[in-house]
Amino acid sequence: MMDQTQRAPQTRVRERVVNFGRSTPLTGVLSYRSAATARRSPCVVILNAGVVRKSGPNNLNSFLARRFAENGYTAFRFDFAGVGDSPNRQDRLPLKEGVLQDITECLDVLEGLCGTREFVLLGLCSGADNGLRAARVEAGRVVGLVMLDPTVFRTKRWYLVKVWKRAASIDFWKSLVLLRHRWIGLMRDRVRGREPVACDLARLEEPELYTIGLQDRREISECLREVRERGVRLCFAFTGGWSEIYNYRTQLFHVYPELHLKEDAEVLFFPEASHTFMSDAHREALASALLRWLEGDHSQRLEPEVPPAIRAVSV
Repeated sequence: MMDQTQRAPQTRVRERVVNFGRSTPLTGVLSYRSAATARRSPCVVILNAGVVRKSGPNNLNSFLARRFAENGYTAFRFDFAGVGDSPNRQDRLPLKEGVLQDITECLDVLEGLCGTREFVLLGLCSGADNGLRAARVEAGRVVGLVMLDPTVFRTKRWYLVKVWKRAASIDFWKSLVLLRHRWIGLMRDRVRGREPVACDLARLEEPELYTIGLQDRREISECLREVRERGVRLCFAFTGGWSEIYNYRTQLFHVYPELHLKEDAEVLFFPEASHTFMSDAHREALASALLRWLEGDHSQRLEPEVPPAIRAVSV
């Protein structure tokens, strides 16, 4: 029997546009295998990363959706209202609640299209935070949650690891010897009586979809505790692109020691990968790891096939 984590180039992946939404017309793409082959549950729903359209940063969402489809899982990626191919909200819901409404309507339409009530939400960065918020609301249908570089917090060990890595860097010592390190520049400016240029981060505004996620450690801990108690499986992945916040594999366990995440949460660590998995090798590694995680609980469950006549659908 073929290892499900390996590429299956002979497998045909089909994709269809799906238009849905009760108050705001939303657009998504359904990726699935040929109707001649059985599918597995659950359906994987991939969320927007901030204001990046449904293809994802550097087409990461498209790549993952097709890899899941090649291995028998139906995957769906769609645009929140106001992103990509979906127009601005046409109801009066605040953006934070509107995103949750979009996800609920997405699951509703997928139930009818795919014949399943089990879903895995996957998101990068703010998409991961929105996925956690949605899993809390939709715990009856969301059976798994994949969070790629979500909001996380530094620990004491994070600072020790940062100092150790810096001390082990040849470039660091070279910049000191050659008097090129920024510390040298700051000391030189002080000696000359120059004030350092301040950067007011509060004035650097981010698009709203980057700021509606979860920011408070206690709130995130409560969300994680609640979704785990409802049986939602958790998978986290952290990259080297997140190293200014997360720089060693087990950091998550130390951020939330009260949750004992080590008991059942999957934590993947890609220290050489960029935040958006720009390298083909890192994307393949991520896809293979996520497929192994999916197989851990769902490998024996089959779902009805996608009807071969399915096409652009408006609901």
